Amino acid sequence: MSIEKNGTTYEVKETAAKWTLKALGGKVSLAYEVSKKDCKTLEELKQYVAGNDLL
Repeated sequence: MSIEKNGTTYEVKETAAKWTLKALGGKVSLAYEVSKKDCKTLEELKQYVAGNDLL
């Protein structure tokens, strides 16, 4: 799965307790973890990413 925002593609991995978003491209990769308590579904995660200035 992946999510795009402002030209950056984030690879999404789901576990029972969290979502992991990894920024693709370049020599440095960044990973963000989002609790399933905050975003229960992929749609909620997409809305979270769209509204978050850190991503």
